[in-house]
Amino acid sequence: MTIDNLSPFIVFDSESKVDYRNGHKGLKRNLKDFEDEPDEPLGPNVDLTTLKSNRLLRGLPNQEIYDLLKTGELANFNQDQVISYQGTSATSVLFIMEGRARAEVSGHTNQKLKAVVNFIGPGDDVGLLSVIDGAPHSATVTSLEKVVALSVSIPTMRKYLVEHQEWYRYLTEMAVERLRINTVWLQALM
Repeated sequence: MTIDNLSPFIVFDSESKVDYRNGHKGLKRNLKDFEDEPDEPLGPNVDLTTLKSNRLLRGLPNQEIYDLLKTGELANFNQDQVISYQGTSATSVLFIMEGRARAEVSGHTNQKLKAVVNFIGPGDDVGLLSVIDGAPHSATVTSLEKVVALSVSIPTMRKYLVEHQEWYRYLTEMAVERLRINTVWLQALM
């Protein structure tokens, strides 16, 4: 299951590769370091099998996945760390490789009223549909345990969408799936 319109809003110090926003210490690592490792093209911490379980990436040749994801960076989030905030700009897509997180929405008039709308795990993504519409995060995503993800920038994802028009079909399926889930959710509340 994927979450639409969510993406990490991560601010990193380029020197130390540490996220200092709100005191969090999310680390990142550039995957270009792994360019010369054909047997493990995305590095020792990146499981290609998990990445290929993502709806957008499944079915693609390993080389195409490698070409896209080697532009990304590894991001680590500690337990209970906010990965993205509802209403903030989307800057990248996270492909979750390890760990679990929850997505919750809060009301515009009552910030104390929150509802969990999804749980995210390996193979899921955060922020993919923002590639199309540029909308801000529709939920806050918080790690339930240590989360390891591969972060690919929105501009890079848009470039690959232009080159791989068939990806729009997968994105449409994901949007429809999200709409159906939200419809069921709304019906349950009535």
